[in-house]
Amino acid sequence: SRKAEIKLSPLNLGSTIKEALKFIHSTTPSTIAIKQQINAENIHILADQTQIHQIIINLCTNAVHAMEKKSGILNVNLKKVGQEEAEQIKDLNSQKEYLVLEVTDTGHGMSQDVLDSIFIPYFTTKKKDKGTGLGLSVVHGIVKDYGGKIIVSSAVDKGTEFKIFFPVSDKKKDNTILGEKHLNHSKGNEKILIIDDEQTLLQVGKKILEKYGYEVTIMQDSIEAFNLLEKNTGEFNLVITDMTMPKLTGEQLVIKIKEINPELPFILWTGFSKSMSKEKADYLGIKALIMKPFTKEQLITEVRKVLDDSNQ
Repeated sequence: SRKAEIKLSPLNLGSTIKEALKFIHSTTPSTIAIKQQINAENIHILADQTQIHQIIINLCTNAVHAMEKKSGILNVNLKKVGQEEAEQIKDLNSQKEYLVLEVTDTGHGMSQDVLDSIFIPYFTTKKKDKGTGLGLSVVHGIVKDYGGKIIVSSAVDKGTEFKIFFPVSDKKKDNTILGEKHLNHSKGNEKILIIDDEQTLLQVGKKILEKYGYEVTIMQDSIEAFNLLEKNTGEFNLVITDMTMPKLTGEQLVIKIKEINPELPFILWTGFSKSMSKEKADYLGIKALIMKPFTKEQLITEVRKVLDDSNQ
């Protein structure tokens, strides 16, 4: 609940949702189908990237949890709200333009009593080790701060639908141009090794970094990656590794390689981890922590910063 510094800037909501869904796909059981329909390309809202990811991850995680005992469908849609619809919704300014994010599931649904309490901090219907009851209260707080609105409908055995309305930014043009100029400074030609047991994440990382000029090698097996680095200590300028992997974890890999080549910079990307903190990463010599799910901007900015710092 600690207050963090929030930087609001025009954000392409459609592309941010698509990036987050790539990671949700990789952690969702195959019995649950994820369908998406993003119909608001290149429309921006004034928001913080990390907070938008919090919203998407919380809503989708809850939806998956509601369907985990059987098969189901998770629908994620984004569209522009018409003026007539905005006028009919209480607390929306009909003079503004809005985007609406719709997250629906075919899960067990909620009774009216539960529905009335879902935004209360620490309220949860999950088992003690499955949730804290803070997720939806955090989502509610973020949306309220943005001047948006949440509408929830649900019924027992009928599934649940969340609709989140975000005001469209009217400063998107100038700030988008500035953002593109900033990303141009993140280009490079260095050699990067990415290690992760999830093939989807490897392909996403490779595609993003190669677009910005980097030469990228990807490996799923951490032992094979260690053997490659041991034999070719000077071949790569940077290593990006996942934290949780079979055979050799990201932490173990960093320790073993640092014994051979202490100057090789590492970036660790990971989901929530009780065993890794910023302080521990610094102690191990890891130059940056990137929390999943991350955006293209976060990845290439951190990569360029670590490489520049290592070249000084």
